[in-house]
Amino acid sequence: DVFQWSRDLGILTTANYIIGTPTETIADMDETIALHHQLDPHDFGYFVFYPYPGTPLYQYCKDRGMLSDDFFDEPANHRKSILKHDVLRQQDIDLYYQKFTKIREETYLKRYGQYMSSEHLEEVSDIMEDSAQKG
Repeated sequence: DVFQWSRDLGILTTANYIIGTPTETIADMDETIALHHQLDPHDFGYFVFYPYPGTPLYQYCKDRGMLSDDFFDEPANHRKSILKHDVLRQQDIDLYYQKFTKIREETYLKRYGQYMSSEHLEEVSDIMEDSAQKG
């Protein structure tokens, strides 16, 4: 696989995940997490879907009434959905966003934790949570 091949060559890999897309289900988000574990990239980003005007997915959301009337007044937010989902609730998206935050922390600690004091380990947890809140 590409990620194993890149690891063998010493190339750092990054993956980016989008959750909360228009037709996504909880099972789909579980598959995304499973894919992440299979790929095992060195680093990754995770974001909640935002329908940018002018894109096909924006039009898809607009055509299906998934956007509020004040859509253009709402800012893009990397962790909150602005869609009116048929299947997912904001609580579901919050849960999976938090799961990715926990995976990020666990991955970092697995790679570098043995080099840190207990004080630094606690600090890493705080930094990861703060980063997830701010984006």
